[in-house]
Amino acid sequence: MKKLMVIILVASFLVLASLSFVSAALFINSPESDKIYDSSKILFDIESDEVGDFYYMIGDMSSGKRWVNLCKNTDHCQKQVRLKNSSNSIQIKFINSEIEYEEDIQVNLDTKFPVILKTLLKSFGMISSSTRFISDSNKFIVIFKEENKEDIIIYYGMNKESAESETSDDCSFNDDKKWWECIFEDVDLSNYDNKEIIYWFEVIDEANHKSISSIKKVKVDITAPVIKADEVNYEVNKKKVNFAFEVDEENFAGVFYWDSNALIQKWIPLCNKLNSIGRCTATRSFSEGDHSLDIKVLDKAGNSDIIEDIEFTIN
Repeated sequence: MKKLMVIILVASFLVLASLSFVSAALFINSPESDKIYDSSKILFDIESDEVGDFYYMIGDMSSGKRWVNLCKNTDHCQKQVRLKNSSNSIQIKFINSEIEYEEDIQVNLDTKFPVILKTLLKSFGMISSSTRFISDSNKFIVIFKEENKEDIIIYYGMNKESAESETSDDCSFNDDKKWWECIFEDVDLSNYDNKEIIYWFEVIDEANHKSISSIKKVKVDITAPVIKADEVNYEVNKKKVNFAFEVDEENFAGVFYWDSNALIQKWIPLCNKLNSIGRCTATRSFSEGDHSLDIKVLDKAGNSDIIEDIEFTIN
């Protein structure tokens, strides 16, 4: 009977010890797992419901790492730790004479600011860093380097104080060049027709680092040019055709024609400037046969007006 009582007491002690082991709790107040920190110096704030020693290890023992003491003989440990890597797998351990408890966390650092490499505009079918005119069919582009991008913002308006803003989710990563390209397409510029505006970009990362591009100027032109009277006057003289018509456009870029019956079909310049009353006058030679022309007027922002199916025959 006494032997049975001893066995019961031993068993009860082992159960209590086991309960004591599993009842130990580790509360990691800081660092927070998967949060991105903007400083390499991180506060470790850890608590336990028991008194003991706190340790940490970056990586694991298989890579030659070892446990580093944080605090001894306490139930609440607070200590600054400097981390070197951008991504850190950290093990936290609490230990005393009866208990040993471990927990894993992931701590990420981002101490670098985004780097804006270039800003571009797409207008007139061309992408450039020095475009002077833009229409309402536009693309504002920013190219930058940042591992943990958060918000990409464009600001635009007559001045900085009254600037409007938009955020872009249209971003793609270039694996070869290791940069991001974000596009703001068809930004609403209807309030700024025939006015000069300023614009700039802001790139924000997950650690709330902010980089701002230089401010650029561009003139908004969302009004298409007009071929007056909606017609093109022309006169056929043997193999030559004389053109004469008026254009209403302040930011004139050029007049072009497309010959649907030509052997090589492309837009060919007709006038690169207008006279003092806004008239395009030009003479061009054509091959024998039937011709069908489209005439297009372009402004510097890429807006256009087209007259189609101007037909004539060269004998």
